Amino acid sequence: MMFEAEDVVKWFLKMSQKTNEQMEFLTALDEEIGDGDHGLNMAQGFRAVHNQLQRVAFSSGRSVGQLMKDGAVALMAASSGSAAVLYATAFLKMARVFQDEPAVSAPVFARALKAATEGMKKRGNATSGEKTMIDVWVNVTDLFSESRCFPNPDEIERRAYEAMQNTKRMKAKRGKAGFFEQRSIGKIDPGAASSYFLFQSLAETFKEKMNG
Repeated sequence: MMFEAEDVVKWFLKMSQKTNEQMEFLTALDEEIGDGDHGLNMAQGFRAVHNQLQRVAFSSGRSVGQLMKDGAVALMAASSGSAAVLYATAFLKMARVFQDEPAVSAPVFARALKAATEGMKKRGNATSGEKTMIDVWVNVTDLFSESRCFPNPDEIERRAYEAMQNTKRMKAKRGKAGFFEQRSIGKIDPGAASSYFLFQSLAETFKEKMNG
């Protein structure tokens, strides 16, 4: 299997649908340990990403990397907040690894996820175990790095879900959630939740592609 331009569009369509459907859930999480705008920011941001990709994907024959870059730019233009910056950073790092290839292999995708995760760590001055979206990205990246081919979609979703759930037991150390300190324990990190939806969307995209 290869990851192609049409898969990028499907991936972000699914993410747009999920962030719209789960906007209230993400908002509720963020109201507990943030400023309550994560749901709206993600719904608006990924709606803009999908709309932009639909406009340019097939009319201009853009590559996987170009579409990832287009998505990052659209997200930053439509959404505010630190999560949007981190997602855009991740997508730009992935685009740089993908370059202008029309299709991406599993090893290249794994390298792109690693570059994205490292870019987010640097941009957010954070690492795993600090109750952020990075906890989900690290776990999914490890799965891809351990695999010679694209991982089983169910395993991608499982690893992302477990990483999201694991943020409950962590004390927040970064961002606005960090101000809550001990009170943040027992609550899911909003960025980890939206990252779960992102990788759930990717898993569904892979599953549909594998099933023809």
